[in-house]
Amino acid sequence: MGNGGMGAIPKVAMHAYIDFAHPTRRSSTGAALCRGLDEGGHTLTFIFEVGDLYAMDFKSDMTLAGYERKMNVRGEWVRSPLSAVVTEEHRKIARADGLA
Repeated sequence: MGNGGMGAIPKVAMHAYIDFAHPTRRSSTGAALCRGLDEGGHTLTFIFEVGDLYAMDFKSDMTLAGYERKMNVRGEWVRSPLSAVVTEEHRKIARADGLA
């Protein structure tokens, strides 16, 4: 494909954050993740960060307290902080250019 005679297309870095949620990386999901990260040929330079939710023992089930906080049942949303794990995931997502 041409680019209008403008010469080589410069590579641009993109930070992608990938949430991986499977009990083992030996699964087909884990193999696809690793294969996808290893394959080249991109016009972008990717910086991948993988959040392995099982490895960090992330609790995906919402507790009653978490639900009530989210729904602001007691009107205390501002005084009800998120857990450190959730805050860290928010930080990772915020610095990423893309999510997968």
